[in-house]
Amino acid sequence: MADIPGEAIDSAASALGVVVTDRIDKGGQKAVALCERESVQYVLKCVAVDPSAGDHSLERARREVGVLEAISSPHVVSIEDGLLEVPGVESMVAWTEEYIDGDDLTDLAPGGWSWEAVRSMLVDLAVGLSEFHAREVAHRDLSTNNIRQRSSGGWVIIDPGLARFMTMPTLTLYGQHFGTPGFMSPEHVSTASRPTNASDVYVLGVIGYLCLTGSLPIPFAGDVAAYVDQLRAGTYQPVEALRPDLDAEARDVIGRCLHRHPARRFLDASELLEALS
Repeated sequence: MADIPGEAIDSAASALGVVVTDRIDKGGQKAVALCERESVQYVLKCVAVDPSAGDHSLERARREVGVLEAISSPHVVSIEDGLLEVPGVESMVAWTEEYIDGDDLTDLAPGGWSWEAVRSMLVDLAVGLSEFHAREVAHRDLSTNNIRQRSSGGWVIIDPGLARFMTMPTLTLYGQHFGTPGFMSPEHVSTASRPTNASDVYVLGVIGYLCLTGSLPIPFAGDVAAYVDQLRAGTYQPVEALRPDLDAEARDVIGRCLHRHPARRFLDASELLEALS
């Protein structure tokens, strides 16, 4: 799909009563821009929706905004203006979110972190993720790209665009593996099961492992079949093989998060938080 034109983004901003100050991502179905209202910065998100049969972009946008509107936590990005069908622009919706003045985890050079720093991050993320899980919602696409550190130091979960309500029909089509390669659980690539709260816990283990060691437990090198096979097998180097200085708590938490069987992990973020606390 062609990029969303700048004039459509401006129309969305006008309808929501904000002024665009910078375009930070514009490609395909989704455009993201910085904007402000009365000297306060927000993030404007626009999604082009295709009304044709089989397109689920509108439903995903509704779910993303709906999930965030239901949550109030310093560790989950908040909605400022809810979903709006942009007047005068065919098949486009938009909304605004809180602006997080910090850096994505991707930009913070994961690797070589102390367990204390990783544990502090996991506590914040588990607090935020527990808000999703309490509402029977799995995030399904956690990665370093949608975890952000505030300038004040706290960690925030953003962009739950692939979130799935456990009590609602899934949008995932059979055979498709939504998620970010390298940050997927065995359930993401299973034809017999789907990602659950325990799958989110697995990915928190991946993120913790990455920050401690500088490498992913099961990296994606471009070969989809090889990655899927290794993920299903659950084989990886234990974290202590790369960080022999880690204490028992670190080894046990990361190892349990990364267990290939969901029932052997922490079952949800609240159970992980209890262990960390």
